[in-house]
Amino acid sequence: MLARAGSLVAGTPFPGGGLKTLWLRDYEELFYLGQELSLRRYLAWGLGPILASKFQAAWYNL
Repeated sequence: MLARAGSLVAGTPFPGGGLKTLWLRDYEELFYLGQELSLRRYLAWGLGPILASKFQAAWYNL
């Protein structure tokens, strides 16, 4: 049902704009204007910070 409604509004069942939020490194990046949200930029952050952010998020959500 949701996919059908999205298809009527955006012309596709799951519009891709929301997928860019996958590449946010922290919450504040939601408010940065002109910031490129891409896999390349996310991976350039480095494995250590990526893992640390995931563990921190998991800890906060326990």
